[in-house]
Amino acid sequence: EMLGGSEGKHEQIPELSQVGSASEWQLACELAHPQPLKVFSQLRDGRFALRFVCEVEAGAAECMSLPREADLIPSWNPFCTWAKVERLAGPFELWAA
Repeated sequence: EMLGGSEGKHEQIPELSQVGSASEWQLACELAHPQPLKVFSQLRDGRFALRFVCEVEAGAAECMSLPREADLIPSWNPFCTWAKVERLAGPFELWAA
């Protein structure tokens, strides 16, 4: 979770400065069952962003496969006009837009 305490990590991963601090994100929804889930939203510089914080019962490969194919989202989601993988820096670091 990058919402809390990300300020010290900006030197390591410059893109974290684009994410913003925890105070810039608004809690949009919180569910407790069947698993804890928090959805945060942010409107910044004319861009609307969603951030999901949850625990999943899956391995790293399964979790990374979803954002790795972000560029395919417009092919099945009519509300999404574009998406792309911004940066794939390794098996555990991926930025998608």
